[in-house]
Amino acid sequence: MLAVATVAAGCGGGSAPKAARPSVAKADKQEARQSVSKVRQLTKADFITRVYDFEKNPDKWVFNGDKPAIVDFYATWCGPCKQLSPLLHQLADEHSGRIDVYKVDVDQEEEVAAAFAVSSIPMLLWIPADGKPFVTMGMMPKAELDKIVKERLLRQ
Repeated sequence: MLAVATVAAGCGGGSAPKAARPSVAKADKQEARQSVSKVRQLTKADFITRVYDFEKNPDKWVFNGDKPAIVDFYATWCGPCKQLSPLLHQLADEHSGRIDVYKVDVDQEEEVAAAFAVSSIPMLLWIPADGKPFVTMGMMPKAELDKIVKERLLRQ
């Protein structure tokens, strides 16, 4: 699979027991909130179309997007993921039109998570418009996230 540089640490890997997963009603509320946000939830098919076709190009990075992007690999049961989510929504709003922000639920999209060897969450895949992507793991303060967007994605 594609090698990607990694920084920091987060939740342990693996799936939560079924009892720890949220109810369907909670998931529906989260979906409704995301529909008004600039953060887009991706399925495997969406990921392949919008970000990277890891089936067609398993050993070569070919970005399908038209602007820099952040992909948040998360799980609904992960505490640090829940803390990071509102910060990513803020970044998406503040940099609207200049970056794309996506979310991939590792429990729902196991193939996508496996393609990036996601073993700890939250894991952010940072994708400059040109050049190689890189990964950070764990919760980060908003100032640090914004600094990465400005310096490494937008190159300001």
